[in-house]
Amino acid sequence: MSGSPFQHEENVGNEENVENVGAHHLSTAECAGLGVRLRWRLVRNTLARKGKTLFVLTMVAASLAALFGLATFGLARTYDPIPQRALIVVVMTMIVVGWTFAPLLAGGTDETVDPTRLVLLPLTTRQLTAVLAGGAASSPAVCAVGIALIGVVIGYAPANFGAVIVVADAVGLFVLGLGIARTVAAGLARAQRSRKGRDVAVLASALAAVTVWLATQAIGPILEVAHRNRSMRIVDVLSWLPPGWLARSVLDAGAGRWGPSIGFCIAGLVAASAMLLLWGRMTQRMMEQSERIAASGSPSGTGAPLGSAASPFGAAVAKEVRYLRRSPLRRTQLLIFTVMGTALTVFQAVRLHGSALPFMALIATVFGVGPAMNIIGFDSPSLWLEVVVGGPDRTMLRARSLGYLPQLAVPTIVAAVVLGVWKGNWPSVIAVVMLAPSVALIAVGLGACVSPRVPIPQRDGDNAFAWRNASTGKGCIVGVYVFCSLIVVGILAAPIILPTLAWRERSWVFAVPVVGAAWALSVWFVGTSLGGRSIRHKGPELLSELSNKAVS
Repeated sequence: MSGSPFQHEENVGNEENVENVGAHHLSTAECAGLGVRLRWRLVRNTLARKGKTLFVLTMVAASLAALFGLATFGLARTYDPIPQRALIVVVMTMIVVGWTFAPLLAGGTDETVDPTRLVLLPLTTRQLTAVLAGGAASSPAVCAVGIALIGVVIGYAPANFGAVIVVADAVGLFVLGLGIARTVAAGLARAQRSRKGRDVAVLASALAAVTVWLATQAIGPILEVAHRNRSMRIVDVLSWLPPGWLARSVLDAGAGRWGPSIGFCIAGLVAASAMLLLWGRMTQRMMEQSERIAASGSPSGTGAPLGSAASPFGAAVAKEVRYLRRSPLRRTQLLIFTVMGTALTVFQAVRLHGSALPFMALIATVFGVGPAMNIIGFDSPSLWLEVVVGGPDRTMLRARSLGYLPQLAVPTIVAAVVLGVWKGNWPSVIAVVMLAPSVALIAVGLGACVSPRVPIPQRDGDNAFAWRNASTGKGCIVGVYVFCSLIVVGILAAPIILPTLAWRERSWVFAVPVVGAAWALSVWFVGTSLGGRSIRHKGPELLSELSNKAVS
């Protein structure tokens, strides 16, 4: 601890002085600055091992998003009053909602500065919150939000005292979004400490994900209707939420109504401060508990022993089946993908009719493609177990790939059945249900081929909502990676999907998915063979690339 900013200048000789170290030595601003320095020191260390190309791409993407937000708010002066009001109320609310729930769908909330690593430091709740807030507020994505909010001042601030209120509102929204996002993430992480809490947290995040997606689809229609009409009920409702308070303060400041403007501004700032305080309290309590309280799965004594398998492949498959029951992240992803896939399918099918409608359920497959493209990188800290027994090899890779079939096939099957109950067309529903395993097999075959070449380290832990590889560019490569994979999966699955769709009204349409299963099996066989060849005798290299340092 020599030279550490957390160390007291004098020799601390008793318990009272130790407590004073955390209570009086560092101010809130100093702790926030330490959080910023700590975050970027960790990022710099990671970049030194992994290179800077992906990080540069991430910075470019964040810069473009910041400029887009800046222009959106900055041009508000050119709008009519009604669309101007709808814009700031809806977008401010969506910033907070998206900031809170969107990270949970993209690897998890950024925890580059892991709060559990600070448990031994004598920090008060105020100081701990300041350190974590400094680290969280200095990420590229959060900085992009801050730059976008500058556009609120440009587009809405009047040339008088109201400009000061608008600046306070923009700062308040930034703090409010940060506080709510971190409070929700801390609550979900704390819920992971028990089995029931974990299931509730997963279900809540899945439903929240659906809500966020539907809300993003509704922004355009809301602004369009607001342009045609004098008011909208949904905008009125949103204006009474905490982000809406700050939006109303901005509008009142521009209109010269100082009393209501100051009142809503104070209310928003109080809500933001309360969220920061609640975040600090929840994090402090979580750090006082052990990292693992509840078992993550069934007892180890249940189920048939792996040694009873008739072949190495059978043993590997038995291991994956047992892993599916115990893996927190696998269960989380299966539930989230099923809920989101069904909701997306139903939303797209609202205005459609016809016998081809059940084929919309194949859209639900897209959510599971991303994880299927990272078969080798998932749960990378345990890879050494396969290396010490001579793996990973083609047999283990094939067994791993089959473990991802439920995440791809189950959402499609559930969505198809829901459409069948709602719209009918059961022959097409049955055809889609028969197609789902084949499409999933094609996806995992592709994943088995490309994952050994571009593995991304990912930990399978109790907290499925934390992302500790942020600001290193991995988020950017994941997006490009998944997008390209979706295109390739679509091309490879077209030979079995298109004939089934074209002949859906023929009595012999069910024979097409049966024949297509042979094509899917051949794609899977070739993909796993190529992937197995690429990782043969490369266990040490994979361990180096997917080491604990890469996921910590």
